[in-house]
Amino acid sequence: MIHQTIDWQTIAAHISKTTGLPFQIQAHSQVAGGCINNAYRIEGNGQNYFVKLNRSQHQEMFAAEVAGLTELTVMLGNRRWT
Repeated sequence: MIHQTIDWQTIAAHISKTTGLPFQIQAHSQVAGGCINNAYRIEGNGQNYFVKLNRSQHQEMFAAEVAGLTELTVMLGNRRWT
């Protein structure tokens, strides 16, 4: 697990830019269970997100995960994960 100061404002701005919807974090809580990444549930504006954080040296790992999740979305249709 990593220990760092988290820039929640930058994360909220990225979510707003990506979704095209305004987003401001009103609450966040750490989610247990992972040993590689720090994981959080964030809430705001009636929306909830799962955020995983790690050092930039692990960008390839995250890129591979995005590719896998994208493939699942294509295979299963545009199903919303809850």
